[in-house]
Amino acid sequence: MLFLSLLPILATAQEDTPELTVTAQTSAGPVRGFIVDYGNDRSQLYYGRASVFLGIPFAKPPVGDLRFKLPQSLCRFDEEVGSTEYKPRCPQNHDYHGFDYITSEDCLYLNVFTPNISDGRKRAVMFYIPGGMNQLGGADIYHYKGTVRNLVSRDVVVVVTQYRVGTPGFFTTYTTEFPANRAIFDVLLALRWTGNEIANFGGDPDRVTIFGHSSGASIADALSLSPLAKGGTVPQITPVIHSVRNSLTLFSLHALSPIRETRERAN
Repeated sequence: MLFLSLLPILATAQEDTPELTVTAQTSAGPVRGFIVDYGNDRSQLYYGRASVFLGIPFAKPPVGDLRFKLPQSLCRFDEEVGSTEYKPRCPQNHDYHGFDYITSEDCLYLNVFTPNISDGRKRAVMFYIPGGMNQLGGADIYHYKGTVRNLVSRDVVVVVTQYRVGTPGFFTTYTTEFPANRAIFDVLLALRWTGNEIANFGGDPDRVTIFGHSSGASIADALSLSPLAKGGTVPQITPVIHSVRNSLTLFSLHALSPIRETRERAN
């Protein structure tokens, strides 16, 4: 439960109106975020300063011919990407949580929160995988005010990724038409992006800690065991040396879903 005490307040808090913008250069092109400064008074609910980038694309939109396919690396941007607001969540069943979130198939985006992008320092990176029973959730689950207060103020860079859930992310026929574990490959590509680009945001690609809760914890668990998160088909990520899991690990009893059970539910 340790990292849960550090997690930010839910994303229902009132949004700031960005006044100071900041631009980071990535290999795909420039992305524009904004700066928040809540001061240094720790007696206040919010404090700390950060550069905030919301909704940075890390993959081609999984639409059209790419629907139900493994994620594809992003091409260069035609122009500067504005990353100043949360992007829609991936399609999901609203009946699970009762909230009517905006969703879109074009949903492979991540958020970056960093103390500074231009001071030349390389800070430790916390790569967070949201949970939600593999059926719901998104990178907007926690408001950036809490992320700044609880994490960025401790001089770390935070990355929160989005990934496909439910049928778009997990339904499979174990064929090339519907390859398995697309959601996990979404996270792997976001992790690859982090290794390649996080230095442009003041982060150290050699010090990345992956963590998550609920189904996000099981994905973190899988990545900690997978050679794909240490190089090979996902280069530049060799030094992912830590993982923190909470609530659900890969081999928890209720995390296992035999193929027979999956087929029975499909029928």
